[in-house]
Amino acid sequence: MRRLLPVVGAIALLAATGCKKINIEKSYDLEPGDNSNKILIIDPPSREQQIVVTATSSEANIGVLILKGNDEKAIEQKPEKLRSEGAILAEKSGEKTITLEATIPAKTPYMVMVSLMENKKSAVKLTVKGK
Repeated sequence: MRRLLPVVGAIALLAATGCKKINIEKSYDLEPGDNSNKILIIDPPSREQQIVVTATSSEANIGVLILKGNDEKAIEQKPEKLRSEGAILAEKSGEKTITLEATIPAKTPYMVMVSLMENKKSAVKLTVKGK
């Protein structure tokens, strides 16, 4: 029985580290024009993962998208096309503080995009946390 404890402990440790909880905080200065969007690309989780994304803007209303994939050019597509392809996991816009929840499939890279919805500068704090 004593020989079994180290093996069980090692398996539990591997299982716990196989899908570490994500905890990312970023700050962005967004301006109208070319600097009105920021994209955060996140590595795929080894297992399905629940995340909570919170974005807070100092001045302007913002929009937040959580998308499958890691190709920034996908953002250039129209939202309707992204929705029909199942690429958008969650979205919300038109507020200064936005909180979204999404389930990220195992081994699927994903992106979080924050965008200005008004024509004024704003400092944005973005937080991505695993549940």
